[in-house]
Amino acid sequence: MENQANLSKFNEESLLDSYLNNGFHKVEGWCNYKIFDFIKYMSDFQQSYQIKGGVCEIGIHHGKFFIGLHNLTKEGELSLAIDIFDAQKLNVDKSGKGNLAKFKTNLAHFASRQSSIKIMERDSLTLSIKDILDIESELEKFRFFSVDGGHTPEHTVNDFKIAEELVCNGGLVIVDDYFNPNWHGVCEGIARLFLLDSPRIAPFMMGANKLIFTTFSFHNEYFKMALDWVKKREKDSFKHIVMYGYDVVSWIPRK
Repeated sequence: MENQANLSKFNEESLLDSYLNNGFHKVEGWCNYKIFDFIKYMSDFQQSYQIKGGVCEIGIHHGKFFIGLHNLTKEGELSLAIDIFDAQKLNVDKSGKGNLAKFKTNLAHFASRQSSIKIMERDSLTLSIKDILDIESELEKFRFFSVDGGHTPEHTVNDFKIAEELVCNGGLVIVDDYFNPNWHGVCEGIARLFLLDSPRIAPFMMGANKLIFTTFSFHNEYFKMALDWVKKREKDSFKHIVMYGYDVVSWIPRK
């Protein structure tokens, strides 16, 4: 009966709003809900341009961010959750603590179209080129890809490169904890990529503990859209900065 009540709430509101209003605070995790103001804005633009694709996240914990992203997807868009879940002996830096049973319970209560979600219990470091090709073949490319797995430099570099391969043109790669002083490995990993390699996606927005990238062909348009969006938020602060040679909006949401 409780699950039916939750599903009826989904019919009364948008799927994302229903989750934010009725479920977000019930799911354990670390995520500023205000990031969804911006992601929803970008999702609306993607759909107006017929940019299609589901959601992939590396590093699920209990699904707090994943469910919100997935609830923005439409019929025919497939999503993938990758985590070591209960194999916590592989969690070398103790970033998060995945729990498959709790994740599935949260999906049952708050996620739309659960049959379109695939769960992969894997250490992302073990994903081969064949594995990545198989993901693309089965699920196609994603328009949202969240990098929130292991927070070591090695995990960050590995997971960012997977995201590069699997994000669609005009999709978003969302990296968590870039400026979090407790997880400096994320910043170090991204810095390694941009100083020693040549990534094929570029940053254009940061805020609410996320650094957001897109493909080159959409970077300038997305940066301008982000700047226009944040200018309309009268109580928020922002700044136009340059990061790794790219224009980026630095956004600080109001408390």
